[in-house]
Amino acid sequence: MIKLFGPIVMFWTMRFEAKHSFFKQVVRHTKCFKNIALSLANKHQLMMAYHMHTSSFERSAFDVTHVSTIPVDVMKEDIALHLRQKYPGLTTVTLAQRVSSNGMEYRNGMIIVHGSNNLCTSMSASAVLRIILGENDSSKVTLPLGIPGSVDELKSEIKRQCEVSGDFRLQYKDIDFDEFINLTSTSDIQNKATVKVIYLPNYSSTISPRLSPQTPTQDENRSMSSDTDILSSPSSSSSSSSSSLRCAPWPDVFPVPVFAYDVEIQLQRANSDFESNGTLFSPSPKMKSDILECLASQIIKYKAYPSNAEFDEVAEALVKKHPCLREQGSVTGFSGWKISLKYKMANFRTKLRNIGCSELNVNSLKHKQSGQHTSPNQVKKPRRAEVNFCPDFPVGHTKESLEQERLLLLSEVEAEFARITTVPLRSKFMQQLDYYSSQLMKVLPRKGGTAGQKIRDVFANFDKNDAIETRRACILKALILYLSEDPENLIREYLDVEDKQQMEQTILGVFAVKKEGAEPTDDLDDVGIIIEGVEVLHNLGNIVNAVAILFGLMYSLDLSYPTNLKYTFEVLQKLIMELDGKQLSRKAQVLKNKLFEGNM
Repeated sequence: MIKLFGPIVMFWTMRFEAKHSFFKQVVRHTKCFKNIALSLANKHQLMMAYHMHTSSFERSAFDVTHVSTIPVDVMKEDIALHLRQKYPGLTTVTLAQRVSSNGMEYRNGMIIVHGSNNLCTSMSASAVLRIILGENDSSKVTLPLGIPGSVDELKSEIKRQCEVSGDFRLQYKDIDFDEFINLTSTSDIQNKATVKVIYLPNYSSTISPRLSPQTPTQDENRSMSSDTDILSSPSSSSSSSSSSLRCAPWPDVFPVPVFAYDVEIQLQRANSDFESNGTLFSPSPKMKSDILECLASQIIKYKAYPSNAEFDEVAEALVKKHPCLREQGSVTGFSGWKISLKYKMANFRTKLRNIGCSELNVNSLKHKQSGQHTSPNQVKKPRRAEVNFCPDFPVGHTKESLEQERLLLLSEVEAEFARITTVPLRSKFMQQLDYYSSQLMKVLPRKGGTAGQKIRDVFANFDKNDAIETRRACILKALILYLSEDPENLIREYLDVEDKQQMEQTILGVFAVKKEGAEPTDDLDDVGIIIEGVEVLHNLGNIVNAVAILFGLMYSLDLSYPTNLKYTFEVLQKLIMELDGKQLSRKAQVLKNKLFEGNM
C-alpha cells in the first residue's frame, strides 16, 4: 500500500476526529438539541471568523529562510537516485534552514517537492531574468526564491524592482522560434531567460511608464509638440514650458524612492537582520524625518492632496520594500507610518506654498474670500482624476496673455485633455466603448419597464444600419436610457429643413442634422456641440465622436456635469475612460458588476 498510495499517515482519521471534537464540545456546552444543525453551523462560522482575524492565519502560503543551492551529485546516493528517477532533468536542489508551507513547519532532514511543473520543481535556486523595458533600455531582475508560480507574481516583481507603472503584458524569447512569444505561464521560462515588457496602448500611448513623472522623453516631446505649441511662447521649447507639469497619474503600485545614502545603508542592514532573526528596526527621529521627506517628494510628483486610500498604498509599499520598518503593535503594520506621512505631507505643502506653487497658493487664506477660512470642503483640489489640476503658467505667459488665447483651446481639446489627465481622449473613448460593446448589447436590453422597451427600440435602428458609427451611437443612447436619463438631454437630432431655435436654448449638448428624406444608411449632414446656446464646434462626423469631444471640453473648461445627466457622465468618466473609477454610485456599480459578470 505504501508503494501504491504513499505513507499510511496520509490516510489516518485523527484529523477528522479532531474536527468532530469541536462539534461534540458545542453540544455538551449548549445542552440544546433544538435545530442542532443550525446551532453547530453558526458556532463553526464564528470559530472560523475568529481564526481568520488572528495574526497566525495571515501566514504566507510558502515561506523559506537561509536558502542555498547544491548539486544533486553531492547528496546521498539513494536520495540522488530517487530524485534522478523522478526528475530526470534536475541538476540542483535547494536547501533551507526553515520551511513553512500553508502553516505547516518542516524540520531538517525532510525533502519537500513544492509546486512541480513539467517535472521541474518551482522551489529552485535563485534566478535572474533579463527584462527588456524598451529600445536601448533593459534591466536585470533577481528572484531569490526562483521563478514565481504565476505571471501576475512575476509582473509584480518587475514593477517593484524596475519601478514600472501602468498596465503591461509580458513576452519571452522562445528557443524554438528565436522570437518573442506571449508569456502565459511561468513554466515557459527558466533561469537567465529574456522577458520583454509590452506596454498596453491605453497607457503607453501618452507616457513612458518607466520614466520619472517630471522627465518626459525626447520622443514624447516630439509627439506632443503639436499639443503644447498653443501653450508655449515663441522663445521657449515645449519641454521647458511643460517642465512643471505632471506626466503620469497615480500609479497602480507606488514606487518607493531611493533614500539618502546613509539611510539606505542602515535599512539594508536592518532588512538583513529582519530576514535572519525577525528583528524589527526603530529608526531615529532624524532618519524617520528623512524617509518621510523623501516619500513626500515622491508623492507630490503625482498628487498634492492624496486620498486616505492612497496614503495606505504609500505606507504599505514602504513596509513591503523595507519589511524591517513594520510596526509590531499595528494591525496593518503601517498605521503609524500613514499618520506620520499625512502630517509630513501637510508640512511639505506649506513649504511649496511659501515658494509660490500655484496649485497650493490657490488654497492659501489670502486667496480665499471672507467666511471661507474654516470649511475643509473649500479646498480646491482634483475631483475628477485631473493630474495637472492647477498648473503654473507656461514660460513667457501671464494670466492676461493666456486669456487672449483661451478661445483657441477649443480647437485643441484633445491636447488639453491629455495635458490634464495624461490620457488620450478619442482613441481611449472609442477603444473602451468598442471593448464593452458586445457585453453592453447583452446587458442593456434586459432592463424592464418602459426604459427597457425604449432600449430595444434603439437597438432596432442598428438592424437597419450596421455601421460601426451607428452601433456606437445606439449603445450610447441605450446606456443613457439604462441609467434612467433622457438621451435628448445630451443628443438632439434635427432635419435640415427644421427651425433650430431650440438649439439656442440648449445649455450643453450635441446636435445632429439629417437631410430630409435621407436613408438610414446615409451620413449625417452635420454634427456639432452647443454650450450655453452657442455652437462651439461643428462638422465632427458622427454622434459618438462629438460626445467624446464634449467630454473633453468639460475637462478643458472645467464645466460641471449636468444634473440630469450625472450618471451618464459618471459612467463615461469612471468606466469608459477609467478615470478615478474606485468610488462609484450605486447605479454605476451595478452596471459595472453586470458587465464583468460576462467576462468571468
